[in-house]
Amino acid sequence: NIKDYTIEFIEKDSIPLNMGIPCEKTSYSFGIGQCGNIINTLSGYTIGYNIQVIPEICNLVFKHNYNLEKVYLDFWTFKRRLIYNINLIGLKLMNTLPEKDLCNFHHYYFKYIINSSNFNIMFLNNNNYSSLRLIFSFRHYLYFPKKYLWNIGQSLF
Repeated sequence: NIKDYTIEFIEKDSIPLNMGIPCEKTSYSFGIGQCGNIINTLSGYTIGYNIQVIPEICNLVFKHNYNLEKVYLDFWTFKRRLIYNINLIGLKLMNTLPEKDLCNFHHYYFKYIINSSNFNIMFLNNNNYSSLRLIFSFRHYLYFPKKYLWNIGQSLF
């Protein structure tokens, strides 16, 4: 019944977006798609990722009887939070590189990372996750020039 609803606010020339990982009780978006940060932070990869995780989210909605706070907390596991934050570090790194260095960085990235387990974990959020596997996946970065390793280290802080 329409009488059972109240208008919280009227949008005008804006779309409310979540900030970071959407676990806020006051969030206006449900958390699917780019507006809900169901996106790979580093790559912008979203369509396939959403197709992969929406069934999981729907199952959590039913499991928690539409309690969205519990759905978010159950969905955003330690693994997903860790990958999300590592990807933010990568984004921070790429934003600091001049265009020439960024192109060169991508050369190394495509040569050593794309076919590695690191790519499967960080970009595809592969379900074969383990902390040891994640840590070991970073060994491929040792092929990068030292200046990029230094920049990666600086991006951690």
